[in-house]
Amino acid sequence: MTAYSVGLTGIGSARPTEEIGVPLYGPRPNSHASAYHLHPRTELVGVCDLRQEALDEFRTRWQDVWPEMRYYSNYRQMLAREGADLISIATSDHAHANIAVEATTSGVRAIFCEKPIATTLADADRMIEAADKHGILLSIDHTRRWDPLFVKAQQIIASGELGPLRTIVGDMFSPRAMLF
Repeated sequence: MTAYSVGLTGIGSARPTEEIGVPLYGPRPNSHASAYHLHPRTELVGVCDLRQEALDEFRTRWQDVWPEMRYYSNYRQMLAREGADLISIATSDHAHANIAVEATTSGVRAIFCEKPIATTLADADRMIEAADKHGILLSIDHTRRWDPLFVKAQQIIASGELGPLRTIVGDMFSPRAMLF
């Protein structure tokens, strides 16, 4: 499967890490690029970011893995030229909707979008409607369920060590808290 990624911040481009005592086998992918690198049936063919310095950093970080990578500062050009099966959207939250909606007509079979899905309910609805209309899988990244801290908390709760679970309270107060 070929893929491309839009947005080269840490969550989009970091190299995988080898952690000790993690209930997973091998390096843990901590970014979209590292997940593609660790998956044997995926090849990253193009990346896009508005900032040239982000593209240069990605090239430095990953050139040993993807020496033929194609770099874009315009996601529309990348969508038109690459013809990949999957797109990762790891941009600022407000940009998710337009990129996802446009990707649905580019030939991709799946869209993997960072959380939150969008910054407004209307944009989230547009994304879902476009994906449904074109038969494209739209997946929003909620991978913390595999994070070692969350796995350990789940194990402690399941063990009954603390007694029966009675209440879960979760708060998220930040500018990015919308639509999580």
